[in-house]
Amino acid sequence: MAKDMNLTAQEIYEKEFHVDLKGYAPAEVDEFLDMVIEDYQKYDEKVEELGAAVTRYEEKIKELQQQLFALQSENENLNEKVNSDFVYLIKAKNSELNRQSLAT
Repeated sequence: MAKDMNLTAQEIYEKEFHVDLKGYAPAEVDEFLDMVIEDYQKYDEKVEELGAAVTRYEEKIKELQQQLFALQSENENLNEKVNSDFVYLIKAKNSELNRQSLAT
């Protein structure tokens, strides 16, 4: 952003206008103020652009947090199902082994 600016804060601070018979030279003051105005317009545009970007990123963060929550819930459900299926299979295999041992 600083590359687009005509003036730095130091240049504004150090700016001196030449005084003619009627005071400061109006053309010189106008030219300087035109540069200041241009810089502030660019600054305002950049602030607006960055504000919009922040809003977009905040919305994206909310969206990703919702997706994360949904995936965590799904993961918990799948883990519970896997654990219950595993317990069922172990019990079924244990019962089968018990029957086989009784049959022999």
